[in-house]
Amino acid sequence: AGTVLVADETMSELCLDPGIERPRPVCAFDPAGSAVITVGSVSKSFWAGLRIGWVRAAPDVIRSLVAARAYADLGTPVLEQLAVTWLLTTEGWDESADLRRAQARENRDALVAAVRRHLPDWEFAVPHGGLTLWTRTGGLSGSRIAEAGERLGVRVPSGPRFSVDGAFEG
Repeated sequence: AGTVLVADETMSELCLDPGIERPRPVCAFDPAGSAVITVGSVSKSFWAGLRIGWVRAAPDVIRSLVAARAYADLGTPVLEQLAVTWLLTTEGWDESADLRRAQARENRDALVAAVRRHLPDWEFAVPHGGLTLWTRTGGLSGSRIAEAGERLGVRVPSGPRFSVDGAFEG
């Protein structure tokens, strides 16, 4: 279609259930590298404080991004880059990913149990990966739920935030 696809793969390490095979990176379907840009990060998979990520794209796209970043960048943190280098060059990557997956799995299971117990009318599929539980809210407004959560100190992003046209309100 002549459209460049930007794929957010920041949670690709967070496959939570044993036996579930991770999908191939989206760029695997674009061997020439001209139609897909993928974005990755360690902040979701390991620790939110590690604000280090990467872009995989065709060389001309990378050159443009590097040139554009020079005007807005205050500098990439050296200590965090060294930490990620250590993760990538030792067994640290696998150990850290395993630990984060266990934490995310425990959090997901607790959330699923709580929603089933307290909101039995809500519908959802238990996700096999990631950090998100998408629900159908039984006719309640997602935006109003988000507002109520904010008042109670709980951040719940509403569905329309993830839509270009305001969909996903329920």
